[in-house]
Amino acid sequence: MLRLVIDFTSVRSAQLFPSMIPVLRMSNLVHFEIKAKELFNIPASILNLASLTRLRSVTLPRYSITRTVIAALSNLPALESINSNDTGPNLGAPLAGPLPRVFNIFRRNAFPRLKAMTVSGSPDVVLSILGQPNFPSKLDSIHLEIIDDPNETEISNSWSILGRTCPALRHFSFRDMRRVRNLHEFELESLLSSHLTTLKLTFDTSIYLDNFQIAQFAHDIPSIEYLWINHFPTKVEDAQLPSPEILCIFATKCPKLKHLGVLFDPSTAGVVGRYDITPFAVLEELDVGKSTLRWEDVEELVVLFSRILPRNARLICPESGPWNSVQSTLRILNRVLSMMP
Repeated sequence: MLRLVIDFTSVRSAQLFPSMIPVLRMSNLVHFEIKAKELFNIPASILNLASLTRLRSVTLPRYSITRTVIAALSNLPALESINSNDTGPNLGAPLAGPLPRVFNIFRRNAFPRLKAMTVSGSPDVVLSILGQPNFPSKLDSIHLEIIDDPNETEISNSWSILGRTCPALRHFSFRDMRRVRNLHEFELESLLSSHLTTLKLTFDTSIYLDNFQIAQFAHDIPSIEYLWINHFPTKVEDAQLPSPEILCIFATKCPKLKHLGVLFDPSTAGVVGRYDITPFAVLEELDVGKSTLRWEDVEELVVLFSRILPRNARLICPESGPWNSVQSTLRILNRVLSMMP
């Protein structure tokens, strides 16, 4: 099984073009990936991979999987996934030059085996792609990368389209580099369903979340197993972060949750710890992302974690003094508890 990764993270993207020539001769290539720091919009000419009939996966830098690239890949009969990696610019930039709104990139029976797709572009472009005839309806996973555009369309308009087009969608992730203040703006209700097992939402800045929103949100995804809600935004601003009560809500309403990533304010852990708490049933990892912890809140947070996290759950947290103290104290506490009859 031939796998090729071309890494351009330390050189200029212009050098990519000559490097693609030998790739087109690799008839047995199955997995192909490009890593690049500057590369944004990959020209379709370098993705003329029609001769690579065994190619099953293509992975490109974030924000580069535009409709032009998707159209160029649509001739690959064995392709199963089109994904983005974490290389590329931190923020998307507008596409160079205007493109017509109507640009049919899906011929009939295109992508017969495709299960996972990434789409990059402005809200207007993403909407036009999702609503096109012959859009692959058997997708199991889709990732959207939204690029800022002064003439933006509400991206929430795409949820109902996606819900109708891909009724069996199980994995959905979304990266939006526009300035968003509130999860409620996205009106995700039409997309959320009992089928969804993986959901990852990433925004440029921290967003406001209140307990009512979180409770309604959690209620709509009862089968969720892997969930990240903006746990690692590019910038953490003065938005009111949720309290640790957010953990209690997800523990109660999402009993199948195995991995949770969330940004919250630990300073009220002592208050939340006085409630009746239902622990997570099967949680394996809690990722607190960029959550900031003060030394004076360590003890109360340890108590809360000891009550709500399964004993073997892994805590993923910043490498700072207070968080290191929480990790080490939890390990000792769990070890002592395991020795008790």
